[in-house]
Amino acid sequence: MRNKTLLLCIMAVFAMYFVFMAGEALAFTTPVVGDTLYDAYDLVFNDLLDGPVGYLGAGFLFLTGLATLVQGRGFITPTLCLVGSGVLPNVDGVVETFGFML
Repeated sequence: MRNKTLLLCIMAVFAMYFVFMAGEALAFTTPVVGDTLYDAYDLVFNDLLDGPVGYLGAGFLFLTGLATLVQGRGFITPTLCLVGSGVLPNVDGVVETFGFML
Protein backbone atom coordinates (compact mmCIF):
# COMPACT_ATOMS: atom_id res chain seq x y z
CA MET A 1 0.00 0.00 0.00
CA ARG A 2 2.84 2.37 0.85
CA ASN A 3 4.55 1.75 -2.50
CA LYS A 4 1.38 2.63 -4.41
CA THR A 5 1.00 5.86 -2.46
CA LEU A 6 4.63 6.79 -3.10
CA LEU A 7 4.27 6.03 -6.81
CA LEU A 8 1.10 8.13 -6.99
CA CYS A 9 2.86 11.06 -5.28
CA ILE A 10 5.82 10.86 -7.67
CA MET A 11 3.49 10.77 -10.67
CA ALA A 12 1.59 13.78 -9.32
CA VAL A 13 4.82 15.74 -8.87
CA PHE A 14 5.90 14.98 -12.45
CA ALA A 15 2.46 15.89 -13.78
CA MET A 16 2.53 19.23 -11.95
CA TYR A 17 6.05 19.87 -13.25
CA PHE A 18 5.03 19.27 -16.86
CA VAL A 19 1.91 21.40 -16.50
CA PHE A 20 3.47 24.40 -14.82
CA MET A 21 6.90 24.37 -16.46
CA ALA A 22 5.72 23.91 -20.03
CA GLY A 23 7.29 26.39 -22.37
CA GLU A 24 5.76 28.10 -25.32
CA ALA A 25 4.37 25.59 -27.80
CA LEU A 26 4.74 26.32 -31.48
CA ALA A 27 1.89 24.87 -33.52
CA PHE A 28 2.21 23.87 -37.15
CA THR A 29 0.26 26.11 -39.50
CA THR A 30 -0.44 25.61 -43.15
CA PRO A 31 2.34 27.20 -45.18
CA VAL A 32 1.53 29.78 -47.81
CA VAL A 33 3.10 30.09 -51.24
CA GLY A 34 6.72 31.14 -50.89
CA ASP A 35 7.28 29.60 -47.45
CA THR A 36 10.02 27.10 -46.84
CA LEU A 37 8.97 23.58 -47.88
CA TYR A 38 5.62 24.75 -49.25
CA ASP A 39 6.12 22.55 -52.30
CA ALA A 40 6.67 19.47 -50.12
CA TYR A 41 3.55 20.24 -48.05
CA ASP A 42 1.53 20.80 -51.22
CA LEU A 43 2.73 17.53 -52.73
CA VAL A 44 2.19 15.36 -49.65
CA PHE A 45 -1.02 16.75 -48.22
CA ASN A 46 -2.87 18.34 -51.12
CA ASP A 47 -1.83 16.18 -54.06
CA LEU A 48 -1.30 12.76 -52.47
CA LEU A 49 -3.39 12.47 -49.31
CA ASP A 50 -6.27 14.63 -50.52
CA GLY A 51 -6.04 13.12 -53.98
CA PRO A 52 -6.65 9.65 -55.32
CA VAL A 53 -3.94 8.03 -53.19
CA GLY A 54 -5.63 9.15 -49.99
CA TYR A 55 -9.04 7.95 -51.10
CA LEU A 56 -7.66 4.59 -52.22
CA GLY A 57 -5.92 4.26 -48.85
CA ALA A 58 -9.13 5.13 -47.04
CA GLY A 59 -11.05 2.54 -49.05
CA PHE A 60 -8.39 -0.07 -48.33
CA LEU A 61 -8.49 0.72 -44.59
CA PHE A 62 -12.29 0.56 -44.59
CA LEU A 63 -12.39 -2.83 -46.31
CA THR A 64 -9.59 -4.15 -44.07
CA GLY A 65 -11.47 -2.98 -40.99
CA LEU A 66 -14.69 -4.63 -42.13
CA ALA A 67 -12.90 -7.88 -43.02
CA THR A 68 -11.13 -8.13 -39.67
CA LEU A 69 -14.35 -7.26 -37.85
CA VAL A 70 -16.27 -10.01 -39.66
CA GLN A 71 -13.48 -12.53 -39.05
CA GLY A 72 -13.60 -11.74 -35.34
CA ARG A 73 -9.90 -10.94 -34.93
CA GLY A 74 -10.38 -8.67 -32.00
CA PHE A 75 -11.87 -5.23 -31.69
CA ILE A 76 -8.97 -2.78 -31.64
CA THR A 77 -7.57 -3.42 -35.13
CA PRO A 78 -10.90 -3.03 -36.97
CA THR A 79 -11.73 0.06 -34.93
CA LEU A 80 -8.42 1.71 -35.78
CA CYS A 81 -8.83 0.82 -39.46
CA LEU A 82 -12.36 2.21 -39.63
CA VAL A 83 -11.43 5.42 -37.81
CA GLY A 84 -8.35 5.80 -40.00
CA SER A 85 -10.45 5.41 -43.12
CA GLY A 86 -12.55 8.36 -42.02
CA VAL A 87 -9.60 10.52 -41.05
CA LEU A 88 -7.33 9.87 -44.04
CA PRO A 89 -9.26 11.89 -46.66
CA ASN A 90 -9.40 14.84 -44.22
CA VAL A 91 -5.81 14.66 -43.04
CA ASP A 92 -5.00 18.26 -43.97
CA GLY A 93 -7.78 19.47 -41.66
CA VAL A 94 -6.50 17.21 -38.89
CA VAL A 95 -2.98 18.58 -39.32
CA GLU A 96 -4.26 22.15 -39.13
CA THR A 97 -6.56 21.44 -36.19
CA PHE A 98 -4.17 19.59 -33.94
CA GLY A 99 -1.11 21.48 -35.14
CA PHE A 100 2.00 19.34 -35.02
CA MET A 101 4.25 20.44 -32.22
CA LEU A 102 7.62 21.69 -33.41
